[in-house]
Amino acid sequence: MALPHADRIVAFDVIRVIAITMILFSHMLSVGDSTLLETFKGLMGVTGNGLFFFMSGHLIYSNNNSFSTLSSVIRFYKRRAIRIYPLYWIALLLFIVVSTTLSMGDYTTQTLFTYLVGAQVVFMPRYIADIPYYWFVSAILLFYLIYPYIIQSDHSTKNYIWRSLIVLGLLFLIRVSTGLIEGRFFEYFPVFVLGILSSREDFLSSATYHNIRKISPAMLCFCIFIAGITKPAMFDRLQALSLELMLTAGLVVLLRIVIILSAMVVLYRLLSGRLYASFEIQVISSCAVASYAVYLFHNSYYVLLDLWLSQHVYVGEYLKSAIFLSAGVLGLFVVAYSIQKTMDEIQNSLFRKRIMETFRDTLRKHHPMSESGEGHDRRRRGRGGIPSPVGLFTPAPGYSRRLQPGSGHGRYRRPPRQRGR
Repeated sequence: MALPHADRIVAFDVIRVIAITMILFSHMLSVGDSTLLETFKGLMGVTGNGLFFFMSGHLIYSNNNSFSTLSSVIRFYKRRAIRIYPLYWIALLLFIVVSTTLSMGDYTTQTLFTYLVGAQVVFMPRYIADIPYYWFVSAILLFYLIYPYIIQSDHSTKNYIWRSLIVLGLLFLIRVSTGLIEGRFFEYFPVFVLGILSSREDFLSSATYHNIRKISPAMLCFCIFIAGITKPAMFDRLQALSLELMLTAGLVVLLRIVIILSAMVVLYRLLSGRLYASFEIQVISSCAVASYAVYLFHNSYYVLLDLWLSQHVYVGEYLKSAIFLSAGVLGLFVVAYSIQKTMDEIQNSLFRKRIMETFRDTLRKHHPMSESGEGHDRRRRGRGGIPSPVGLFTPAPGYSRRLQPGSGHGRYRRPPRQRGR
């Protein structure tokens, strides 16, 4: 049975909060020299990022599932750019200032420009330096850039899959021949496409989902065990095209897909269908709204928090990790939510102002009193090129105005006298 739309949105918000928390843990957890914990940390990051990409594909198709004209594609790109870039530029500038001040990095002009336009996933790691954790923004921008081509104007799942495979194959050849396209693109692009297909086929309400969810916990545990043993990585091994490379890349991608899809099914099964109190929904929604800003600002936030703790509180690495993952996470969500809401209010204010200006321009253009635009041209055409006079007064009470079509003139008539008066 399909869940109500509101319940599904709440479940997705909870999964988004879990995903960003997993990413934070994977980035900030100090694990010493333990290989097992290091592998676990890496799997948390992979799963968290994969959940984000899956939900991005699912939700983007739910809201934008058809592009009939070029203007609709341009409008889609414009909305995505407005949503992503402003906050990303602020976070990037803050991190560059912090890292430069603390002598944590020295970046070239070429690197900074590439990150400014969000093209780092295309040129890393061979041509530009890696600024930690901002590859995600570039990857999602590239996915959105490809998205209109995948769905185009038809709604055939088979065509979606073929176009996705064409894109994946072409970019894979570019990678092995030129070194362009960072390897994590190939790990997560199939996950993004799976999110699109799940929305297209309504997977989370289908019989297939109900069958998969029974075995998904066992699949997840098995794949985590395999990943812990093999520690697969692809992004630094795409150098020369060979059979071994193709097999390795295919196995890595398949393992990633199974882990992420199993985690998505398990979490959705646990979280959907349950009743949430209004306070819980408000907290979950606020954390979900802040998730993008949490990802963007968490690096600078934790660098500054680590600096403050080092200067004022002398604690060990493990206690510092505990502070990072408890009070630090709560503080980060509060700060990120404030930043996101402020940015939303600024954008909404500018958007409303632009709408009002457009509305006034439209009225000015079409109003018959206007001396510019279509209103003036329409009056001039009404009399063979001679401007038509326009009445500057209203009819007196008891009178009505009967316009002569196309002339702009009018004459008044008294309404007929009713009998009995």
